[in-house]
Amino acid sequence: KAVNIADESAKGSVKLYVPRFYDGYTGIAPVKSFDREKSGLYDLGGNVSEWTHDSYSLTVPKLDTVYPQVLDTSTIAMRVIKGANWRSGSLSELRASYRDGAELGRDILGFRIGRFLSGGNE
Repeated sequence: KAVNIADESAKGSVKLYVPRFYDGYTGIAPVKSFDREKSGLYDLGGNVSEWTHDSYSLTVPKLDTVYPQVLDTSTIAMRVIKGANWRSGSLSELRASYRDGAELGRDILGFRIGRFLSGGNE
């Protein structure tokens, strides 16, 4: 009861699932359905993958080239998708470091509001 991933209830509707695991939800779970993490945040594992603003590209960067942060979606439309969701059942997808890319929304995506913090005593 820690994460919402492809468990026994997903058998037959997804390609891979985690056998002998039951999270109590056959789809997306309501926010705060599981205990919060030590960080104080909820739902960091599973449920929905996070659609970020970071650009996603499979092009290998050129050596000795500095790339600015790309915020213009007209140059790179794909955005990074982070983490597992309720349809994830493979070892690759269940890693916290799992990344994918997408141009359009999906029913397995959500987002987390965040902001940049700078150093100092602000």
